Amino acid sequence: MSLVRYTLCRNNRTTEQAKQTAAALKEAIKNKTVSAAMIEAEISRIEAREARHQDLDAEKLAVQIHQQYREMVNTEAALCPPLPADQLYVRWLVYRWLSFGDREMVEANFFLPRNDEQTDQQWLETALQGLTEEQFGLMIRLGTVAQATSYQARSIDAYLLQNMASQLGVEFQALHTANEEQAIERYEKVQARIGELTAMAERLRKKEAANATNAIQTTQKLTA
Repeated sequence: MSLVRYTLCRNNRTTEQAKQTAAALKEAIKNKTVSAAMIEAEISRIEAREARHQDLDAEKLAVQIHQQYREMVNTEAALCPPLPADQLYVRWLVYRWLSFGDREMVEANFFLPRNDEQTDQQWLETALQGLTEEQFGLMIRLGTVAQATSYQARSIDAYLLQNMASQLGVEFQALHTANEEQAIERYEKVQARIGELTAMAERLRKKEAANATNAIQTTQKLTA
């Protein structure tokens, strides 16, 4: 089902004309004092009112569809493989992930030209549907690297990005090896330092215990 929204063309008339009421025009016609400007102002008022009604109709319809859809996705009918419209929405989500520069690149190189008769929604729908699998794959990868958490080591984004990089052919075994060697060297130094500190702490504990014993013995002698 395709929902087409019609919008009346608005003429650029003055604010004073737009403020005119239907009653004023009716009175002017009755008194034969009506002018062309007054009639044009009435046309502008009618167009503006109808445009507002169309906006309200579209909003009401969107809410009703959303409500029915929300109810349906909570039923067994929604437990099915992704439908073409679902797949289109996934493409829209990936498109939203893109950085401003990547989005401009995708629109310039992958999207179909805009038709003057298309609304923004219709153009974007057609453009996303027209992407090849290869182009969509690139969009996913561009969108992934645009995420701020995709390079945070313990994030799920970074973990999945590394899987994607590996499958795409990025060779980072050398990076792992270098990092592992540095980690081993650092670990050995840390363990050596911890050993030194542990021995020092043990000596201090023994000294503190001996001092405490001596203090008790001294107190006992003084009170004997």
